[in-house]
Amino acid sequence: MSRQTSRPADLDTQLKDIRRQLNDQLGCLDFRMESKLSLLAEFQEFFKKRGEVEYEYARSLERLCEKFERSTKQRNLRNEVRSSFNLWSTVLAETRKLSRERASLAETLASEMVARLDIMAKDVHILTKKCREICAEVQDHFLKELRDLGEQTKVYHHSCYNTHEAEVKFIKSHEKVEAARNATQKKKALGKEAERNRQYKVQKHLVMKNRNDLLVDICKCNSFSMQYFNMDIMDIIEYMDYDYHVSFERLAMAYKDAEAESCEAVMACARSVMDQAKGLNFENDLHYFLSENPGPFTPPNPFSFQPYDGDDVMEYKVNTQDVFERAKKTVESIHSNIQTLEIQREEDAKTVLHMEQVNLKKYRITSVEDALSVLEEAGDAMTVDTGGQSRGSASLDRGLAYQTRASQAITLSQRGKKDALHFTLGVLQRRVSRSDKLALAHSQLDILEKALDEQKIPPVAVGVDASVPGEVPKLFGGNVVEYLKATGSEIPLIVSSCMRAIEKEGLKMEGLFRVPGPAAYTEDLRKAFEEGRDPLLYVSNKVDIAGVASVLKGYFRELQVPLFPTDNYKAFINCTRQDDVTSRLESLQNTLTLVHPAVFKVMKHLFKFLFRVSLHSSDNKMTSANLALVFGPTLTRAPPDADPRQLHNDVPSVNMLIQLCIDHHLQVFGEEEEEEEDSAMMAPPPSYSPPHESPTWPAEGIVSPPPTPSSSQTKEEETVVSPPTQEPVNSPPPPLPPHDPKPPISPRPP
Repeated sequence: MSRQTSRPADLDTQLKDIRRQLNDQLGCLDFRMESKLSLLAEFQEFFKKRGEVEYEYARSLERLCEKFERSTKQRNLRNEVRSSFNLWSTVLAETRKLSRERASLAETLASEMVARLDIMAKDVHILTKKCREICAEVQDHFLKELRDLGEQTKVYHHSCYNTHEAEVKFIKSHEKVEAARNATQKKKALGKEAERNRQYKVQKHLVMKNRNDLLVDICKCNSFSMQYFNMDIMDIIEYMDYDYHVSFERLAMAYKDAEAESCEAVMACARSVMDQAKGLNFENDLHYFLSENPGPFTPPNPFSFQPYDGDDVMEYKVNTQDVFERAKKTVESIHSNIQTLEIQREEDAKTVLHMEQVNLKKYRITSVEDALSVLEEAGDAMTVDTGGQSRGSASLDRGLAYQTRASQAITLSQRGKKDALHFTLGVLQRRVSRSDKLALAHSQLDILEKALDEQKIPPVAVGVDASVPGEVPKLFGGNVVEYLKATGSEIPLIVSSCMRAIEKEGLKMEGLFRVPGPAAYTEDLRKAFEEGRDPLLYVSNKVDIAGVASVLKGYFRELQVPLFPTDNYKAFINCTRQDDVTSRLESLQNTLTLVHPAVFKVMKHLFKFLFRVSLHSSDNKMTSANLALVFGPTLTRAPPDADPRQLHNDVPSVNMLIQLCIDHHLQVFGEEEEEEEDSAMMAPPPSYSPPHESPTWPAEGIVSPPPTPSSSQTKEEETVVSPPTQEPVNSPPPPLPPHDPKPPISPRPP
């Protein structure tokens, strides 16, 4: 009996678990639908609130524009600051456009997005309801199969029980046959045994039939279960999500398009403002300002000479010898003062140029580290220290360190702005003062020179040393030593100016010194340098570096005496034929003692510059060997009576000589006075200029001041036009010593 009752009980428990599992499935599907609807409701509420926020923002922008437009109309600022007023009008107009774009975005979010979500919610409700009905129908079919399985199991177990009972009865009847004592009892027992045997066989056949039916039902239920749980329910859940995720993708795409249009509108507004800002023009503003206020800024009528009764002389006269000598001394003094003022003005212009370069870097600041580096480069001496925090949490230390650097960057920026203001005002003060002094000096010089010219007295030489008669020697095709003596410079203006321009704009130019420059541009540069002007004083990206390099190379090529003198040509060639580099350098140093000290200094600057060019050979393709190929024929010149075949054999030696000077310029020319040489090359000496010619003032976009001038410099700035008896403030530099075949030079390290 225990065997009969245990198996149906286990089956009943399993069937109950399956029914409970199917009911839980329906509950999960219902909960999933509610979760979807709740999420869609949250999305709808969010976009409604977001639309309200955007609409309120649009209204705030509109009210802001209206407020400032009324204020601007009341003040009537149009003609006072015209170009900046146009920028202001553009800002207001673009803000109105931005307000309209924000209102459109608010409408899209509050209407279109909410409508899309409402459609999605309806679709979810319909699909879930229909799929739930399908799921319930399939579950009913599954439960029917399970009920059939339960009933068939009971039938099978009942037939098994009956078979067991029939077997017991058959065994008992068989025992009675064996126990029968007479024929009658045995016959009766045999008949009963046969009947019991027949019933037993019938029950066994019935058990087999019921077992087969049960096995079929079990197979059907297992197959149905696998199909339902692995396929049907998954398909139902999948169709419950039909178009759900695609609808969310379309929703996100619509949201992205709306935000992209808004961002594009913001960028368009910013670009319009930037384009208008590029049109800011000081000259136009000044024109409109002066046209609106003509009276206060119109120059008064010029003064005229009102002679005393009987005095009919209307011009400056130098009729007597003492007046002539006094006028001559005055002219010399004025020339000296003008030269001093122009030198100071050129130095200010170079300082302004350097500060403008630092100012350009400040517009590219992208982080606190960049701000600190740029501000420290501008000359700020503040010590930045972020490592002084107390020990503690590593993350806290990093946060405090970053905050410290951020605050220091802000402090440095504020100090930089304050210093920039003071420096700009200082530049303005010096500019106005020196311009006034120059104007007074030129006016006085004009009247004196005119009077001296009328008396047929030769004009005083300006910008030339007194020991050198006549004018400044010619630059191209001239002599370096004579030119330096005449101008009082250490480095020719053309050399320092061209080097400075190339170092600023052309170190990475491919084919530097090989690509020829435009002929017209090169000729203009040559003419300007020959006249004593510096056409490359303010280098910009519009400078043709190829032309500058051609002018520099042409200057050295056309010298009367090359940098490596022709008289010592063989000695220089022999230096390269030593066994090792050390011997070559030692021999070259000894040979360079034959060169004039002024030429030696020019060579030192040139090869130091060429070494810096070779450091950028990855960009300009000009290694020291390539530079030697270019400058070998330029810097050396064989004697006129040299054998042509020997000259051909000397070409590798010439190239090796130039390459040796480039690669080992520190050993060859020495390292002393490094800073002074750098400053001498980057800030060229003042060149000779005609008395009536004055350089153009640079733009004043300064961010931080240079070092404070010394007291002596301040006194020089206060120099005025001296009377005839006063000595010049700054006399020209002393001339170079005369050339000695073997002049003593400073010791150079081996």
